[in-house]
Amino acid sequence: MNRLDVEHIERQTQLATQIAVRMGELFARCPELCGFAVDEALGLPVPADEAGGKLYVREVVLHPCLDARRYTEVCDEIAGALVEIVSEQPEAGELLCGRTFARTVH
Repeated sequence: MNRLDVEHIERQTQLATQIAVRMGELFARCPELCGFAVDEALGLPVPADEAGGKLYVREVVLHPCLDARRYTEVCDEIAGALVEIVSEQPEAGELLCGRTFARTVH
């Protein structure tokens, strides 16, 4: 493994840590959010101007799901968190696609 490989792995690890922190903050802001998935093809689009039109949120699960208004607010929170991550670190989009994020229950 050369120096460039090591740097790439370190950068990916840093991005993954930043994503984990942001997702923890998202779940803290939205206590009823159980989980969601991020994909490249199906679901609710993340605003294209910020995320390059490549990210979609799907399978959003809330418990309890109180009403449609709150569901929309939580979806907006998710999209906002993803836009923030990708706008700060565009390469993070690769780490987000295909991921499922779920609340940790202890």
